[in-house]
Order: sequence, then structure tokens, then C-alpha cells
Amino acid sequence: MSLPALYVSALAAKTAQSASGAASGPESFDSVFTDDELDEYDEGGKSFTVVDQCTPPLLNSPTDVDARHHLRRGRPDKPAKTTDKMRNRIVGFWHNVKYGSWSVKLKSNFHKKKAIFLLSQCYDIREALEEGEEDKVQFTLIKFKQDFTSRIWLTYRQGFPCIADTQLSSDTGWGCMIRSGQMMLAQALVVHFLGREWNMFDDESNSTALMHREIIRWFADKPFTNSPFSLHRLVAIGKSVDRKAGQWFGPAHVATLLEKASQIAGEFVPLLSQTCVYVAPDCCIYKKDVTDLVYGGSSSTDSGFSESWRSLIIIVPVRLGADSLNPIYIPCLKGLFTQKSFLGVIGGTPGHSLYFVGFQHEKLIVLDPHFVQDAVDTSQRDFPLQSYHCVYPKKIPFTSMDPSCALGFYCRTKEDYDTFLDSVQPFLLPPSEEIVYPMFAVTDGSRDDAFKLGTQCMLTK
Repeated sequence: MSLPALYVSALAAKTAQSASGAASGPESFDSVFTDDELDEYDEGGKSFTVVDQCTPPLLNSPTDVDARHHLRRGRPDKPAKTTDKMRNRIVGFWHNVKYGSWSVKLKSNFHKKKAIFLLSQCYDIREALEEGEEDKVQFTLIKFKQDFTSRIWLTYRQGFPCIADTQLSSDTGWGCMIRSGQMMLAQALVVHFLGREWNMFDDESNSTALMHREIIRWFADKPFTNSPFSLHRLVAIGKSVDRKAGQWFGPAHVATLLEKASQIAGEFVPLLSQTCVYVAPDCCIYKKDVTDLVYGGSSSTDSGFSESWRSLIIIVPVRLGADSLNPIYIPCLKGLFTQKSFLGVIGGTPGHSLYFVGFQHEKLIVLDPHFVQDAVDTSQRDFPLQSYHCVYPKKIPFTSMDPSCALGFYCRTKEDYDTFLDSVQPFLLPPSEEIVYPMFAVTDGSRDDAFKLGTQCMLTK
């Protein structure tokens, strides 16, 4: 039995056809699953096939199970002037060539005899292969692809309202780290409101479908308060960390932006009062600061603290090496990807941000924001979803990863938080007796207490 086609390539439309709205049929493609170990070669072992890719990819079908109903339903955006659309298409195509790897179609290679981990979910077909259970093999591979494609994909956009005090209507070339941070936060909100097991290819109830779209709206590229995590609002907050539109944002900068945006998001979207974001300073989680945060907030009592736990999103900016990733931390990262609480990594390769969502053997699975797409009018009730879900599970070697990154975790309840504190401990320290530097630390007390103690120690010397 051949693997049922789940993916299709971008629409093979000429620029003029795209401008007029005409397009030819999709060209099928699939990821490559092999029985033998793959040789490492250029671009981390990816297979390349040249393809016209001026427009974002669309799903064809997960065995033709209403994929179009999920991704393509909705009214089309209002048609723009032909000249404007053609200009944007040409500019977008050039930026894809300049800033990303989307000028070619990539077929990522996956080894059938090694397990795949995707944000705590394990897809392992080795036992089924040994027992000749081909149906189980195909089912597992399809579920992996559906799981990957269900993650919210946020990329460069063009044609959105200009960012305040600038003439910028695109974040191409500078907004990739912000997009990676948005994707991590979006994943946390998906887990919170829809659950980790949510799969967009399953039959969705009306409430689930509405929440799926609502989460995307919170990240829409517009300056309005009903999109509290939009590029516009995050850039506005960026002034507090001495960053502005058009400048490079590092993982720590983006973590701070998400934390500050979360602090006021509940004022505009009451549902978001259920969650809070904690950024660990100095690679250390301070338990008292976390407690104060999760029990504080707008729904607090007269004492200043609410009576119930707010779901917690933890972001830990770290540096796992000097100029390149220290390989001693690779086992630690692999261990984190197996944890239920893990949200992935905001990071990338030097000068090229990526959102790391999983791994297989010695390669990371990534969502890449370096693809320029037109802004979407999310004010429509059924706005099109296809540009918010990626069908390309790209991979890069662990050794290509930049050492500066940020780790994400989600704890729905106090019990989940306690479990996280216990389960994460074995993966903080590299498995080497010679190395004593953990990826990050967890300590009692608050950062202020630690600062005061440090100051006292310095004064007594």
C-alpha cells in the first residue's frame, strides 16, 4: 500500500494567472520515508525539486477527508487592483528567493526505522514494520503529517496596514524571530483552548472551528486591540526593549515582548486572562515569582491575588554554547521534546530564525517563517486558513542550530506545574561528569531576593 497523499505543492500559477485569480491544478508531492540511513549532504540532507512557488501551499487531502472543507472554506478576499496584486506577487517572489528557501520545493527525508517526536507526541513505526502491519504504518505516518500541519504557521506578510510611525507594510527581512515567537505562543494557546490532541483534520465542532480561527485572529497583522499579539502591537512594545520596526529581534527580546503583551491582553480579550507568560531571567525560574504571577492579575481579590491558578506559559531564554551549539546539550534538547509540557524552541540558525517543534535522530523538525505571503483579512467570519498551516516538515541538523534560543513550556494547572518541575530536572544537565552548567535552573524565592542577597555578599567582601 502506498502512503496516501497528504500534501500538495504550491499552485503552479503564472504571475499573470495569479493576478487574475486563475490557477492550474495542484501538483502532488510527499515527504520521503526511507528504510536506510540517509547520507548528510547540502542543506542538511533535503531533496530538492524546482517548482514555481509564488503562492503558499495548500493541502490536497489527508486521504481526501474534507481537507478543503477545513483549509479552503471561506469567502475569498476582496480583489485588489491587478497592478497592485502583480507588483506584490513579484516583490514577494523576490523576497522569498532573497530571504528564504521557498524558491524550491523541499522533500524532507524521514527514516522509517527511527522514532519521530513532535511536541511531546511520538510517532514510531518500527514495531509495526517488523510485524508487517502496513495499515498501522500508513496510519501512523498520516497522523504525524496531520499533527505537523495542524500547528499554526506564522510567516512574513506583505500588504498589511503600515506599522505606526513607519512606512513599513511588510516585515520581510527583519520580523522572522517575532514570527517564531508568535508561533510558540500560538501553540500554547492551541493547547490551552483546544488541547494537544487537537487535529484540524478531525471533525470539528462549531465551537472548535471558531476557536481555531479566533486564535489566529489574535495574531493577525493589524494594530487593533482584538489582535493583542499582532506584529504591530509587539513592535510597539519593542520600544521598551530598545527595539523598533526594521531591526533584528533576538530570542530574549521576543520573549520579553510576549510577556508584556500577555500582561495587557486580558484587558482587550477576556479569554486571555486565563493565561499568563513568565520569562525566566538569567536562565533561572524563580518559584516565588511564578506563584505571584499565576495567582495575580485582573481577576484578583482584595488581597491582590486571585483564588484560582492561571495557566502558565514559561519562556526561558538560554545560550547553549559560544559561537555554535555545544553538542553536549543535544541529548538535553531531545529529552525536552518528549515532555508533555514542552512548547518547542524559538531559535534558528545564525541570522535565520526558526521555530523548532520536534526531531528525528540527529535532525530538528522546524516551522520556517521565511516565506512572504499576502496579509489576510481576518475580520471575515470564514477567512481562508491555508496560509496559516504549513505542509512542509523541514529538517535541519542539531549542529546547525544557533546557541542563542528560548525554550517554552505550558502548565495548565498547579499539578502540571509541579510535574514539570520534577520531570524537567533530568534534562537540564548534560550527561557528562565534566560539565556542571545546566541549561537553566529552578530555585526557591524571587529574583529580588536573589539580587539583594548578591548585593549583600558583594558589600561584605
